[in-house]
Amino acid sequence: MLPKNTYLNKHPLEYAILNDFYNRNSDLIYQDDTTTLVYNKQYDLAFHIGKPIDHPLLKTCRLIQTNCKELNDTLLQANTCTSTFPVYTAIYTKEHIDIPPLNDVTTRPLTPNDLPYVLANYDNPGNDEKHLLERIEEGMLGLVKDNTLIGFIGIHEEGTMGFLYIDETQRHKGYAYFLEATLIQSLLNEKKLAYCQIATTNKASIALHQKFAFTFLNDTYYWLGKGW
Repeated sequence: MLPKNTYLNKHPLEYAILNDFYNRNSDLIYQDDTTTLVYNKQYDLAFHIGKPIDHPLLKTCRLIQTNCKELNDTLLQANTCTSTFPVYTAIYTKEHIDIPPLNDVTTRPLTPNDLPYVLANYDNPGNDEKHLLERIEEGMLGLVKDNTLIGFIGIHEEGTMGFLYIDETQRHKGYAYFLEATLIQSLLNEKKLAYCQIATTNKASIALHQKFAFTFLNDTYYWLGKGW
C-alpha cells in the first residue's frame, strides 16, 4: 500500500488511483505533506499528485501524469515536455453494475491475432504495435457479432480503462455501454479499481460515464510528453 500524506488523506479518490498505479510495480520516489511522486520504470511513466515540485525524474521520463496545472505549465514553458493532454478522471465507486442483456453480441478476450484490427481502429497516442500487443496480453475484451469482431476495450498501462471502440456501422445500439459494463464488472469481481480518464473535449464519453454514474474528480489531470 502506498503511504498516505496529509493531502492524500483529504482526497481519498485521488489516493485510490495513485495507489492503484503504485501497485502496478511502481516505486514511491518522493513524498511530503502536500506532494507524492510515483514512478513506473517499465513504462518510464511518472504520476504526480499535489503541489508542484522540481525533481530530476520529471525532466527525463517518457510520460508524466499530474493533477497540478502549475507543474504542467512549468514543464511546458521549460520545454521539458512539448505536449499536454488534459483529461477528466472518473471512478466507479459502487460494488456492482447492471449489464444490459443483449442477445446479438458476446465478448471474448482479444489475442495477438487481433492486433491488426486494434491497430487499424485505435488512433490515440500509444498507437504502436508493441504497446498495443502488451495491452492485449494484459487483457483486452473484444465485442463479437455474427462471429465478427466489431469493437474492443482494455486497460492502459497506468491502470485506467480505455481503448473503447465500436465500428461506425454498429454504434448507437447500446454496445459501448454493454462492453464497458462487462469490463467494469470483471474488475469489480477481481477487487480492482474501475476508473477511466476522458479527454476534456470528448462530450460523448463524458455523457456515457455520467450515465454509468461514475464519480468525477474535481481536478483536471494532465498527460505530458514529447512529440505527440
